[in-house]
Amino acid sequence: MAGANLFLQVMTAVLGGRVEVRKVALVGVVAAFVTLVAIHPLLRLGTLGLALNVGSGSLAGGALAAFYVLRVCGSSWMLVPLASRFRALWSMLRRSAFLILHPLVMMTAVVSVQSLIHGRYALSGLGAYNAAMTLFDTALMVIVASARTFFLPSLGRLENEEDKARAVNRVLRVNLLLASAAALVAITGAPLLIPLFFSGRFESAVEILPPFSLALVGQAFVWSYAMFYLHQARYRLFFGLDLIWAAAYLGGTSLVVARSGSLAAAAWAYAASYWISGIVYAVVAVRVFGARLLDADSLRLSVLALAGTLLACLLSGLELRLVDAAVLCVGLAALVRALRRPLAEARQSAVP
Repeated sequence: MAGANLFLQVMTAVLGGRVEVRKVALVGVVAAFVTLVAIHPLLRLGTLGLALNVGSGSLAGGALAAFYVLRVCGSSWMLVPLASRFRALWSMLRRSAFLILHPLVMMTAVVSVQSLIHGRYALSGLGAYNAAMTLFDTALMVIVASARTFFLPSLGRLENEEDKARAVNRVLRVNLLLASAAALVAITGAPLLIPLFFSGRFESAVEILPPFSLALVGQAFVWSYAMFYLHQARYRLFFGLDLIWAAAYLGGTSLVVARSGSLAAAAWAYAASYWISGIVYAVVAVRVFGARLLDADSLRLSVLALAGTLLACLLSGLELRLVDAAVLCVGLAALVRALRRPLAEARQSAVP
C-alpha cells in the first residue's frame, strides 16, 4: 500500500512538472472519493481490510494519474525516433527532478512514522492513527480541490507582482477560513464522526482526531505558498521547505515514542510539524518575495485561526457537550462573517 501511495505521488509529480493542474486536481478528488467509499466494505475484512483501506485511494488515483501521463506524453512521441523519445523523457524528468524526488522523501518519512506508531502502539494504535489521518486527508483534499484548478492558472495570467500577491493573500484567507471551519467541526464532532465513518474498534481515534485537526490550519499556509513557489518554478525551495516538515514530523514522533508518550501526544507532534512548516513557509515567502505576500488582514486572520482552533482543542478535553456546541456555533459564525470579504474581493476581481 505504501508502494501504491508512492506511485501516485510520483505520477502526480510528473503531471505537476507538466503544469497539468486540472488533471492533478481530478486525481486527488478521485483518490479521496475512493478512500471514503471503500472504508466500510474493507473494514469488514479485518486487519487486511485496514491495510487495503490505507492504499485503496492511492491505487485508484495512481491508475488515473498513470493514464494521464501516458496520454499527455504518448501522443507527442508516436512519430519520433527512439533516441528523441529518451531525450524528451530526460528533459521532462530533469525539469521535474525535485518534484519527483519530493514524494520519495516525503513517503519515506510517512512510512517511517507508520513503523514507529506500529512498534509503540501495536496494530490497534496504528489503525486509530490512520483513521484520523484518513479524515484529515479527505478534508484537506476537499478544501483545496476547487482552488487547485484555478489558482495556478490565475497566477499565470497575472503579470503584475502586486496582483499576484493579492491573489495569494486572497486564497490564503479562504483556505484559512475553510481549514478552521473543518477543524472546528472535527474537534467538536469527533465523538460522532469516528463511529459514523469507522467501527467501534477505532474508539481511540476520538481522542486523537482533535489534535490531528489542528494540522489543517498549518496546511492552509503550506498549500497556499507551495502553489506560489511552484508557479515561480522554485522547485528546489519547495522541496527544501518540505524537508523541514519531514524532519519535524519524523523527529517529533520519534521523540514521543522514545519517551513512551501517548497516542494523543503523537497526534500533537503531527499537528506541530504542520504548524512549524506553515510558519516557515510564510516567513520564507516574506523574506524572499516581500512583505506583500502576507498582508495585515492575512496576518490577523492567521493569528485568530491558530489561537481559535488551539483553544477549541483544549476545551474539547473538558468533554462538556454544551461547551463544544457553543464553541462550534461561535466559531462558525465568526468564520462566515470573515469569509464575506474575500468572497467580495473575488467577485470584484472577476468583473472586467
